[in-house]
Amino acid sequence: MSTLLQNPCVHGFFTYTPCKSDPIGLLLGQIIFEDAEIYTLATQNEYRRQGVASHLLEKFIVECLARSVKRILLEVHEANMPALRFYERVGFVAYGRREKYYASFLTDYSDAILFEMAFGSKKQNLKKRLALFN
Repeated sequence: MSTLLQNPCVHGFFTYTPCKSDPIGLLLGQIIFEDAEIYTLATQNEYRRQGVASHLLEKFIVECLARSVKRILLEVHEANMPALRFYERVGFVAYGRREKYYASFLTDYSDAILFEMAFGSKKQNLKKRLALFN
């Protein structure tokens, strides 16, 4: 991961426990020109549904808007219902599917659902997007 974070296009955001000893959440994403992509957004199990993922995503969106990004892309495993609901709730729109994207020794192959969050006017969208987190 340290090699990945050395790339100036890759951004990592972390959230820590109150004593700042252990990371409880992580978002890794890449910004290239007008597009951004989220590679991973993860929260430790015991901290889920406490706003950690929303906080990390909000930080990434602010960074994207500061860099004039027009859209954020990501893919989610078709069976990851909590993630699918989360991304839809915060304004991502499903726009496609990658068949047999995920390989598994248990279920052969599974599809990925492709999501996009598109931005229009920078100031209008910042207020609109960040309101989804409150």
